[in-house]
Amino acid sequence: NFLGIEVEVKASSLAAGAAMEANNPDLFWLWGWAADMNDPQNFLAELFQTDKSYNWGKTSNPEFDKLVKLADNPSNPEFRQRKYIEAERILTEIDFALIPLYHTP
Repeated sequence: NFLGIEVEVKASSLAAGAAMEANNPDLFWLWGWAADMNDPQNFLAELFQTDKSYNWGKTSNPEFDKLVKLADNPSNPEFRQRKYIEAERILTEIDFALIPLYHTP
């Protein structure tokens, strides 16, 4: 009980967690993601773009989606980086769809 909020911690498989979330909108769960390539697309587009299957938080922001799609142009690395930085700002400063707690080295 923290700030008058009752919290119950349970360990579960990813499939079980997803099933519980579908039936309980108040559920908060922690999950991790490991990049298989060193590129912002692996996190931003795959996890937070409206139409992606791994968007488990159901994040949906048309401006974010537009920026990520613009960043998909591999011929201009500086442009890509700027667009991904703008998209990340939406997630962390405007919509708060992402709250980074920690990362491993």
